[in-house]
Amino acid sequence: MIDASLRMSLVNLFKRLRDELELSILYITHDLATAFYISNRIAIMFRGGIVEMGPVEQVLTDPKRPYTRLLRDSIPKPDPRVR
Repeated sequence: MIDASLRMSLVNLFKRLRDELELSILYITHDLATAFYISNRIAIMFRGGIVEMGPVEQVLTDPKRPYTRLLRDSIPKPDPRVR
């Protein structure tokens, strides 16, 4: 685990490499927000096997598997009313 500033620097570097050099990167993470930000495609794994895979927007906005929905719903949603 690295601090947030360094993490975003690396994520931005990955995105720039993807866009400018058309480089493929295997990015293994529990952080769906950064995966969504830098990925074209995503694979969701459960107990060592892929349970859902496809375009990142499709998989995360319309998940077919309960585990994928659970992961997506676990992402904190910013709410200024909640401390």
